[in-house]
Amino acid sequence: MMAKLSPRAKLTEFFGIYSLSGTATTFIGPAAIGILTATFHSQRAGVLVGAFFLLVGAMVLLAVRERQEIA
Repeated sequence: MMAKLSPRAKLTEFFGIYSLSGTATTFIGPAAIGILTATFHSQRAGVLVGAFFLLVGAMVLLAVRERQEIA
């Protein structure tokens, strides 16, 4: 999907940003789960933030539209 949506001239830049966002997520997700679990003394609250992140990601993906190329 990334290769399809990225402009050819900026393909490496888009993949670099994609890689950076994945690296940031590996720290933010577990930290948020740990903080909420410790704050509310409940693992359910910690898992809820994971579900929240998935829901927000799904909503962002719903906004992505692929342009139809005219051949």
